[in-house]
Amino acid sequence: MKQNIETVLAEHNIRRLCHMTQLDKLFSILYGGTGIWATDFYEGTGLYKNDPERRDGCTDYISTSIEYPNVWYYNAKKDVNPKVNTWAVIFIDANICREESTLFCPINSASSKGRYIGNQAENLSKSFDSVVGYRHRSPLMLDRCPTDDQAEVLIYRYIPVSAICGVAFESAAITRLMKELFEKYGVSYPDLYSAKDLFSTNMSHMIRHGYKPCEDLIVKGNLKLDFQKSA
Repeated sequence: MKQNIETVLAEHNIRRLCHMTQLDKLFSILYGGTGIWATDFYEGTGLYKNDPERRDGCTDYISTSIEYPNVWYYNAKKDVNPKVNTWAVIFIDANICREESTLFCPINSASSKGRYIGNQAENLSKSFDSVVGYRHRSPLMLDRCPTDDQAEVLIYRYIPVSAICGVAFESAAITRLMKELFEKYGVSYPDLYSAKDLFSTNMSHMIRHGYKPCEDLIVKGNLKLDFQKSA
């Protein structure tokens, strides 16, 4: 029987996607409700491109991961911009997966230059197979997490602020500092978390052994989450 996106999301209780970015980009995303834009649409923004030559060829898409961030990407890119090397994890409403333009890949989309990318529910479902590439799903693994840590959901062009349901930082101190900056400049913000585990490659080990990474809500947000699927 042909699957649909809603069924896969419900079957695995997928609540959110994650996108990692530097603090200057986070401020730009939230300020004035700008949202998250794919690199093809960066012109004129003055923002730094972390991966200008994407091997998957999807420069008009935004890369996100399922439930938890792709910490391997962060580990490789965290110092790519020496001017801003403090990062945040943006939590995104998983309902955005239902957009017709959304693409799915059970492994890192750059592998084989995007060969495994597809737009069907089956492509999303494959992210939870018992074996994906060289990764094997452990019996203790958290159900909502993909078998390969680097499985991707690619969102075309733009993610609106209304789909952002939270932001996590590496420490409580950074979280409180960002709250002060948001309020100083009149920026509406979602729930703000301190989540050191999300910035460590040890998170992969935790998930595979059934442990949920720690996320502490530090500040309740004032940004309304009202994302609606496109008609």
